[in-house]
Amino acid sequence: MLRLTYTAWDLQPFARDLGYGGPPFVWDEEDRRHRVARLDALFFHLYGINRDDAAYILGTFPIVREQDGKAFGKGR
Repeated sequence: MLRLTYTAWDLQPFARDLGYGGPPFVWDEEDRRHRVARLDALFFHLYGINRDDAAYILGTFPIVREQDGKAFGKGR
């Protein structure tokens, strides 16, 4: 998920090592949130964690709950 990491020119060598020669990706909060959610879902699936347990695990991060509450009025 190079889009989540290559957002500044100082990471160009890293992007090049991964075969990407373009400019850094523009920071897009909604796109990042979607990509991170997909990664979370993938890891939960790979580890055999069901939906209820995943919701519990994600709910144990108070900073995430607080930030989601401020941004969206609820957890996402």
